[in-house]
Amino acid sequence: MRNKIIAFLFLLINATFSYAQQWKTYTASNYCKAIATDAQGNKWIGTDNGIAVFNGSTWQMYSSSEGFDAGVVNAIAIDGSDNKWIATEAGVFKFDGKHWTSYTTADGLISNHVNAIAIDAQGNKWFGTDGGVSVYNGNTWITYTTSDAPVLTSNIVHAIAFDNRGNTWFATDAGITQFDGTDWTAYTITSGNNNASIKNNNIYSAAADAQGTVWFGTGHGVTTCNGTVWSFIGVAQGLAGNHVNAIAVDVNDTKWFGTYDGISRFDGTTWTNYTSADVLRRDTILAIAFDKYGNSWFGTDVCISEFSGANWKHFESVNGLARSHISDVAIDADGKKWVGTVAGLSVFDGSRWLYYTTDDGMAGNYVYDITFDAAGNKWIGTDQGVSMFDGTTWTNYTTADGLVYDMVHTVAIDAQDNKWFGTWGGGVSVLSGTTWTSYTKADGLINDTVYAVEIDAQGNKWFGTHRGVSKFDGTAWTTYTVADGLLKNTVFDIFIDAQNNKWFGTWGGGVTKFDGAAWTTYTTTDGLAGDSIFAIAEDSKGNMYFGSWAHGMSVFNGTGFVTYKSPDLGGDYVYSIAASAQDTMWIGTIGGLTKYTADADITAIQNKQPELATATAYPNPVTGILHIDTKEQGPVYIQLLTLQGTLVKEQDLDSTGTIDLTTCAEGMYLLQLTSATSVSTVKLLKK
Repeated sequence: MRNKIIAFLFLLINATFSYAQQWKTYTASNYCKAIATDAQGNKWIGTDNGIAVFNGSTWQMYSSSEGFDAGVVNAIAIDGSDNKWIATEAGVFKFDGKHWTSYTTADGLISNHVNAIAIDAQGNKWFGTDGGVSVYNGNTWITYTTSDAPVLTSNIVHAIAFDNRGNTWFATDAGITQFDGTDWTAYTITSGNNNASIKNNNIYSAAADAQGTVWFGTGHGVTTCNGTVWSFIGVAQGLAGNHVNAIAVDVNDTKWFGTYDGISRFDGTTWTNYTSADVLRRDTILAIAFDKYGNSWFGTDVCISEFSGANWKHFESVNGLARSHISDVAIDADGKKWVGTVAGLSVFDGSRWLYYTTDDGMAGNYVYDITFDAAGNKWIGTDQGVSMFDGTTWTNYTTADGLVYDMVHTVAIDAQDNKWFGTWGGGVSVLSGTTWTSYTKADGLINDTVYAVEIDAQGNKWFGTHRGVSKFDGTAWTTYTVADGLLKNTVFDIFIDAQNNKWFGTWGGGVTKFDGAAWTTYTTTDGLAGDSIFAIAEDSKGNMYFGSWAHGMSVFNGTGFVTYKSPDLGGDYVYSIAASAQDTMWIGTIGGLTKYTADADITAIQNKQPELATATAYPNPVTGILHIDTKEQGPVYIQLLTLQGTLVKEQDLDSTGTIDLTTCAEGMYLLQLTSATSVSTVKLLKK
């Protein structure tokens, strides 16, 4: 049985990755471990999912599709020729502005798990790794380890700094090492002449100031050395927190410290602390950098913060996608994708991202629906009213202006340029020029909670509500419920196809098609992914796409269904689907925006192996032991893969129902569980 399972899994992996280029998912990255600024003032930000570059207005992301195929970024340094050097857990990458070059153990690097980069005055690159130190002069490599340099305190090197006396300092997980070019000296809690100033041997960061004093961030405060005298600084001396992840020195020789308890600033005399109690969004500070304008930048585990010296600005995402939870996607006449999220609006032109929030003028940050009028204005339904954006100016409409209710779930625009807004509990509002009109149950609407509005070729307005469907022809109202042909009355989405059929996505009742006379319903019994449908779309070939709650997306060619789930999709909760002119589908999920390029013939797409319906893996994220529950009677085979398909770990699921991931590097993985008849794939975060 084991050999059959392995053979089957091999075929499955080959099949999956043979069409993997059809799929690309964009997720919001907000975990920042590294920041560097280039000569042009661009901010290069290392995340847990690639590199983001911010030029002050737009974001550009580099990941596997752009040539950077490494995932987690631990450090970034920029040399005198403006080359970017990036430390990852898969080696070192250099980017010259056009081309990526990778360096690994095959080239001379001592370990592919690289934690730190420092560039000396001669342009040599020093890399601190989990296997020692490597130095690269552009042609040759030199390596230092505990074996080569007996007083290198540990091979796990977190940071490297150079003082103005020609010394190189290494921060390791077992103390501090000084190298003067010939001799090595170790300093720990118990060794070296440090006046007991080292309180913890876990040294996480290091930086040298203009006077040559080296500052070390440890697991218990800051240790300094000016060449002869060692000192200790802790919370009692003014530090925000004792666990110091990052240290940087600005052009004024002011020292900045990133801790788990906020930011500390020391100008040589006075300590100033910044925390979430006053200005920060998060106290966990992982990275610090300064731009050419004098602004300070801080990376945290949830956002990027910028400090001008007077004002703070926070970026909830470091790649332009406001949040991975996508509520709506719309494509404008220029092909730009407008992506509504639970934390703002993002715009993607194919290479760069912009994003907007209430700070820019929007009514609310939770975006429910996006549509465009004939003039190209964007109309956005939010949790705090309607926003109209003409490309420059935001105009907001709320109950104070005539809107019946501020939570606007859906927006539609008719041939006369009237705007129709469906609200949560308030009914429908119509804006005709400057005049507002509202419709509620009292006027004939079946229910005042309106999830969807669509307008057919005859100008009829169709409303999906909590209690059924209402049609309004401008004079009379017609109601459709389960008594007429719907399987369930709660209708979350309405779509009108090229043949003028109305498709209704329901909660718990699948999808129902109405051709004007007959009703046809499709459910999981027919092959639909799930019976709660939140999104419907059609491509140019007439294939229908259905986004479900918790069960992925189904494609229907008129006779049969094909279902897609994560990891093809960003997540199995699909809230929005939009089709581009090239039949590229843009799918908004709970885990990101997925781009799908459809096959020429949907019938040629291979059905996937059935999922292990009862398989669960927890906790997720995981730090060590992962528990796997499945009711499969036969053997289950486990494989842990990187997102690029590299096998990391494999085993049979034994009686403990666990797999130990303690030694696996941090990052995203695919966990595949295979039985004799089925397979399940789970996206897993290892911390």
